[in-house]
Amino acid sequence: MLLAAPSVRQLIGFNFFIEFDAQLIVDDQSVQIHRNYMSLISPVFAAMFKEGTKEAQTGHLDIPDFTYEIVKRAIDYCYGESLVEESAHSILDIYRFADKYDIAAIRKTIDDHFEKDSITEDTFCDFLSYASEQNNDEVMKRCAKFLKDNMHTTLRSDFIALESDVMKETLNLAAELIKETMAEKESEPVRFVHKTTSCDVCQVYPIIGIRYKCAVCSNYDMCENCERKGLHAEHVLLRMANDKSNFGIGIEDFAHLFN
Repeated sequence: MLLAAPSVRQLIGFNFFIEFDAQLIVDDQSVQIHRNYMSLISPVFAAMFKEGTKEAQTGHLDIPDFTYEIVKRAIDYCYGESLVEESAHSILDIYRFADKYDIAAIRKTIDDHFEKDSITEDTFCDFLSYASEQNNDEVMKRCAKFLKDNMHTTLRSDFIALESDVMKETLNLAAELIKETMAEKESEPVRFVHKTTSCDVCQVYPIIGIRYKCAVCSNYDMCENCERKGLHAEHVLLRMANDKSNFGIGIEDFAHLFN
């Protein structure tokens, strides 16, 4: 049985005597916090609320570079409120907030999100921005693979708006993946297509690759998959990579040698 733990906000909320004792000031709006709690999870906040500082005396801390909405969502998340249906762009901004104020637990949680969550056309640029800002090679590789399979993403306005170095690095990685894929395909052996033959067991048509012809039965052929299952093992099967035998004569004529 899974018993979810209450959030910090729930734990504090039942103790009505524990009031907010500090405010984050963002664009003339405020987000209320408990300075001791925020100091526990952030060494940056701990330093700012250290005894003798202006912030410790006033209980006010100015937060530049972030919108009120992002700071509010980030603080709510710190207090244990889940990010429900949050856009990848907002999650990235919350990560930036956590990174600036060194809130390691939040960083780790969002790191896991970007490393494991699926990339889509709408979230691709946010994943790419995260990978570039945090020098995360694994996520950068994931972005390059996504771009390789979805090159039309380069036409999107949000991709064009990225920094040129980020675009260049991703395109170069995607190009390398394309070269590797082409090299793998070129190294694969060509599988012969037996255009006039179907498998007498599974009815696949045409047989592609190795064709197995019964040396006893009249006009009886099998595909690779059926042969692997050990079917028709009571008779000799001729393994044919193409429509010619190893003796240079037609397979039908070769089979007649056994009758």
